[in-house]
Amino acid sequence: MNTFFTPDQTFENIKSAPKAGLNIVFSHVYAGTFAQNFEERHGTPYWKTDIPVGAEATDRFLTELGERLGIPKEQIEALISKENQEYYGYFARCADIFCDGDFKYYAASITNANYALPVASFLKKELGWIVLESFVTDQLNEDQQYAFRQTYEKATLASELIFETDTSQIAKTITRKLPDSQGQRYFDSIDPLFIVGSSLDKPISLKRNAPLLSVSYPVYNRIILDRGYAGYRGGLHFFEDLVGVIVSPR
Repeated sequence: MNTFFTPDQTFENIKSAPKAGLNIVFSHVYAGTFAQNFEERHGTPYWKTDIPVGAEATDRFLTELGERLGIPKEQIEALISKENQEYYGYFARCADIFCDGDFKYYAASITNANYALPVASFLKKELGWIVLESFVTDQLNEDQQYAFRQTYEKATLASELIFETDTSQIAKTITRKLPDSQGQRYFDSIDPLFIVGSSLDKPISLKRNAPLLSVSYPVYNRIILDRGYAGYRGGLHFFEDLVGVIVSPR
């Protein structure tokens, strides 16, 4: 498989790229044309999929990867079993505090197209949170929006997908869809709310008194060097960062 433009890659890696058995494109809107042209020229098949975040998504990713590369099913299942044992072992240690400590949230995701589905899927399927809206902040054309919406709807996340590049409009949409109480005797409040977005979303998080974790560009409020959210370890990192934001004011 090829991994382009990472710190460990050299020019020799790029020259030997056609020898790979598979190119994986972790995006439904970007790099598809490049991968298609690469296949036509060098005969290397490609696979468009989502960034796997957490155990459930990574299990699916490894299973399909094994099928595409012809890896024996027993080897893949053994790897998944080993990784799951460690992954959920960490979760089991904090299950009581997570379930009993008011860590159930409504969520709004405000990210780029590559992170929108993985983030929403992790929040709903791994943490049991209710994802209300997923905002995609990239400037996508109609064909890209259509392709992404088709993929998003297949994931059956039940959250509304909104394409919006203007941060102020995103804030207005959240406020309109999640109104504050105006002194009504009975008010169905959607609370507490957690926002997964970027540093540009801090004003709406303060207005809504909603914890904010910045995962999408730009990120001004924390340093990220080697802390991705992909895979099993990435899912644990994501969980740590989410809960860390919640407990830090306590």
